[in-house]
Amino acid sequence: MARTSILMAMEDFYVIVLHIRDSNADNVQAASEAVDLLENYNVRAIIGPQKSSEATFVSDLGNKSQVPVISFTATSPTLSSGSVPYFFRATLSDAAQVNCIAALIKGYGWREVVPIYEDTDYGRGIIPYLVDALQEFGASIPYRSAIPVSASSDQLEQELYKLMTMQTRVNIVHMSSSIASTLFTKAKELGMMSDMYAWIVTDGIANIINSVNPSILDAMNGALGVKFYQQHRMNSTCFGTMGMSTIGPKLLDEIIHNKFRGLSGDFDLENRQLQPSIFQIINMVGRGSQEICFWTAKHGIIRQLDQKWIKNNKCVRTSGYPEFMKVERDPITSAITATGYAIDVFEEVLKRLPYNDFVYQVHLGIYDAAIGDITIRSNRTSYADITLPYTESGVAMIVPVKDDTNKKAWVFLKPITTDLWFRSIAFFIYTGIVIWLLERRINNAELTGSFFHQLGIAIYFSSFADRERVDSILSRLVVIVWVFVVLVITSSYTANLSSILTVQQLQPTETDVHELIKKGEYVGYHNGSYVGDLLEELGFDRRKVRAYETSDDFADALSKGSKNGGIAAVIHEHCKGYTMVGPIYKSEGFGFAFPKRSPIVNDFSRTILSITEGDAIIQIEKKWIGDQHACQNDGAIASPSSLNFKSFSGLFLVTGVASTSALLIALAMLLYKNKHKIRNSISRVQTQGGYGSEHASRQNQERELDYNQVRSMQVIVPNDPEDGICQQEIEICIEFASPGSEVQPSPNFASRETPGNSLLCNDKSA
Repeated sequence: MARTSILMAMEDFYVIVLHIRDSNADNVQAASEAVDLLENYNVRAIIGPQKSSEATFVSDLGNKSQVPVISFTATSPTLSSGSVPYFFRATLSDAAQVNCIAALIKGYGWREVVPIYEDTDYGRGIIPYLVDALQEFGASIPYRSAIPVSASSDQLEQELYKLMTMQTRVNIVHMSSSIASTLFTKAKELGMMSDMYAWIVTDGIANIINSVNPSILDAMNGALGVKFYQQHRMNSTCFGTMGMSTIGPKLLDEIIHNKFRGLSGDFDLENRQLQPSIFQIINMVGRGSQEICFWTAKHGIIRQLDQKWIKNNKCVRTSGYPEFMKVERDPITSAITATGYAIDVFEEVLKRLPYNDFVYQVHLGIYDAAIGDITIRSNRTSYADITLPYTESGVAMIVPVKDDTNKKAWVFLKPITTDLWFRSIAFFIYTGIVIWLLERRINNAELTGSFFHQLGIAIYFSSFADRERVDSILSRLVVIVWVFVVLVITSSYTANLSSILTVQQLQPTETDVHELIKKGEYVGYHNGSYVGDLLEELGFDRRKVRAYETSDDFADALSKGSKNGGIAAVIHEHCKGYTMVGPIYKSEGFGFAFPKRSPIVNDFSRTILSITEGDAIIQIEKKWIGDQHACQNDGAIASPSSLNFKSFSGLFLVTGVASTSALLIALAMLLYKNKHKIRNSISRVQTQGGYGSEHASRQNQERELDYNQVRSMQVIVPNDPEDGICQQEIEICIEFASPGSEVQPSPNFASRETPGNSLLCNDKSA
């Protein structure tokens, strides 16, 4: 293939004589042939040492004889040395692809990889560069598998068995196609080409994948590959003849400065090797390959190549918060200017740093610093160094507010929770029962009628605090305490009801993020923000998440609603006309991003601290944001919460203790007052058990008394409490029946007036 291509290129030249030699893949043979060409044929240039080890020998010979040596297949990075200035690499160095491989590994989130490479200059040359690239993205290499060129099939199998015992399941293969064919065949036999493993092949294999045996491609099914992207064009630019000179240094200078665009892209050997451009990431599928994406040094992994976008590498992205960064384009000069809070902070930092040429350094590079409302996130720190935050940030759910002036008929129940309602009623009843028991003991004249009627009267006493109709001192004490509790509860109830009826006019349409997930509602966020990933972490379906550019877009989508092509909520910080509800998902704040291991990050962070601690940050905030707390909950009024039992548990404890204590005191007084009767009753019970016969004999003797004997008892009581002269004389006659007969009451009584206004009652039957 190389011979045919060179002969085709020779058709454009008429004064060049081509001498072809075959090294037979031997380093010594290659050096011998080069000496022969230099000494016997006086060649002006040597093209094509195909192996890196061959190129090492031949480049030394060319360096000594000042004859340029141009290799189009030697890719070992060790050849890129200033000690061999006459060596040119007309292809990409293996080191050019390591950043692409590292970006691919980072994209999948893999933390450890094992390189499997052939133990030659070609295989070993990439390893130091690969290690550095992986470390920059947070990945490591726990083991290196070096395969000798002379390794047999059994030796490869033993090495694969060793890899199977390790926890790392991601392998990078960098070797010639002949060794790789045997490796993948054995890997498939051992079951290492399953979903449990990941394989990545470098461009040495991926570039010739279409020439690999179909059976080998079948064994490589599922592997990923990185290869140089051939940008085919219909018309190529003819570059004419390269300047040839009998003087080596002049020829060297001509080669370095000769640039053209060929069939495979830009040809530029300014740094004595082809400059990296675009890599293509492919996937081995069946007996072919499928394109996945591209990688460029400027933009990393991208889905599609947009040439216009790639060329415009100095674009300025707009922010969702104009106060932080606003981008404007001059209509005449088309110059882009950026202003805002973040820009002023950045410029203030530059004023305090001793980097006079910093802006010019940024101008020379591509995104050497990212300035704006860049949220500090943990995943972003894995591929960039971010300064300390210069302001706080966080996101919350923004929803429309609805007018809630139409109150429900049962709104009067809302100020108090159901728990408090029922417990209050229970204490009403308990207090009424206590008052009834206390007043019943002293025969309150109001407590007449049935039990329920009396209980209702007692509850009325407790409800309306009618102390004048309560006689017992204990009852009055209970009523006083209960009146205090009722006063506090009714006052709180009245205040809360007034707040509900007058203050609570605007209510959010949604209050919980998780309810939106359950309902399947659409939500929005600012395009380009990390909030999209945050919503997926919270559990939102990606199809239910919509990105918008401006605040007007948010307002329009919210007004439509989720069912009419809009959204139910925005995870954002815009809030005019809307209300912020739910938890605030905080981040570390906004900062400036720099490449990994940038030496100026620490200087920027220290300067930001000095700015935020002084007056400068306050002036910048007033200029761009104003009152930073004015938009926290614009238009949102907190809903008054219902009063619960816990809020008044202390009061209920006091009234409960007072009522129960009064009841216990009354019981103790009753027991003390009737202690003699209780003692006699206890004695009678005891006597009936031990002295039953004696007691019966005594009763019989009493019955033997003359049953005709009548005792008259006169009771003299005042007829008038104020007049002790007038008395009533009552003669109570008791008839004793004969022994063995029952006592019969005397139903017939006669009365007569006696001197001294006394009434004498005689039992005529007696």
